[in-house]
Amino acid sequence: MAPGGAGEPNLSLDEHRAALRAVTVADLHDVAQEAHASALLMVPEGTRADWAGFVAAPTVSEAIPAGTTHRSRDDDGQLRVGPDGISYLGDGGPLTVRYADCAVMLAWPDGARQLIGHDAIVLHVEPTLFDLRPPGLALLDTAVPADRQVAMPPRDPQQIPQPGAAREYREHLARPRRAWWETLLMALSGLATLGIGGLTLLLTIGMFMEPAVGATAGCGVRSPWAGCSLLSSRCPSCCWRGGDAGENRPPMLAGDRLGGIRSARCRGGSSAG
Repeated sequence: MAPGGAGEPNLSLDEHRAALRAVTVADLHDVAQEAHASALLMVPEGTRADWAGFVAAPTVSEAIPAGTTHRSRDDDGQLRVGPDGISYLGDGGPLTVRYADCAVMLAWPDGARQLIGHDAIVLHVEPTLFDLRPPGLALLDTAVPADRQVAMPPRDPQQIPQPGAAREYREHLARPRRAWWETLLMALSGLATLGIGGLTLLLTIGMFMEPAVGATAGCGVRSPWAGCSLLSSRCPSCCWRGGDAGENRPPMLAGDRLGGIRSARCRGGSSAG
């Protein structure tokens, strides 16, 4: 039986089978009780798990150990580092993790630390957001037992929070959002404005095109709807030239007759000559 890389023996397939057969119901019961005593159950918002024997985990801490206060570079929060524990005083706090009750501390090479207590309180420390000197970080590293510290890989510089970015993010969350009916009203107003603008454009184009149609559709054009007497109150010479009613007068169409009926005064005035 050769030792494994993590200190555990490398079992053969038959040895694994024998170990599984040796597990009894009593063994499973003991493991379940141990897991239940230290488990942290997360449930959806608005639901509870007290019916299953769980109690609500605290969201804030009652005790605040004495220590040196380090002010935040981003807001009014404070970080208090003492010989017995560390506390955060600010929005969402106070949060306290005592070193003796620290379940694990995650440590990043850039100085960030995250302490998780047995009561599920999580306290994250970012040296860029607090006026925290190296002696304060050294106190955390020496006060938390070494077997509860976990070294984390280096972070990308873009993942390290900066004071201005955190403040802008909070202001963005606090900014009031526009209601859905306001967005709908703005869209309908835009469509109405577009429709009125299009109608106005068409009417304007029609006003400029009407004189051009009248100028080109004189009585010389044999059109039933464009007779000369309909287009002008003064009869052009092309329609009633000369006084004879014979071959000098151009033949009239239906439109010309209609025009002549509506403009008898013009016709009589033009027939003299």
